[in-house]
Amino acid sequence: MLIDIVNPGWAPVFQSNLTEDIPGYLEAPANALAYSWEHFIAGHLGRLGTRDDIALHQQYMADIADASRNAIDNTDLTRYFEKYPDNPWAAFRGGLEEVVANAAAPVIEKYTGVLAAADVFTDSQRSRCCSPSGSISATDRGCTPDGEPAGTGAAIIWAVGQEVMQRAGRAGQRDLVVAA
Repeated sequence: MLIDIVNPGWAPVFQSNLTEDIPGYLEAPANALAYSWEHFIAGHLGRLGTRDDIALHQQYMADIADASRNAIDNTDLTRYFEKYPDNPWAAFRGGLEEVVANAAAPVIEKYTGVLAAADVFTDSQRSRCCSPSGSISATDRGCTPDGEPAGTGAAIIWAVGQEVMQRAGRAGQRDLVVAA
């Protein structure tokens, strides 16, 4: 069984199928492929999965990571810091939403018609917030104080966070500092 990891023929819903462990979620398909089998039970959406379904899922998640790195490199966040010079959180949120949209667009284009709901869930994974470490915010659990959905594209945010931390580590820094 591979419940809530790979949905055969479908894109993952919300935060990578509502996982609280994105690194483990990303490792699970490769672990499953290490065994000899022909079909797996996904637990949802009405059909058995195959090894090809897992390969497609792994490529989809790899494309999210690649598109996230590309979005970091090619999204200019200056206008958000100009718009909100005294509110870095507002600037960060606006910029992060643009990075997520820019990362999601090529993935949505590639997988629409290949994975059902790719156009629905790739950029609107809004059930829970996700930190760069992949952990869920205990104080938020998915909604802002006024009841609105919180977070955008949790898997993409995680991938962006991983890339930022990796780049900061290469530079000998552990904190990301953004100056307007």
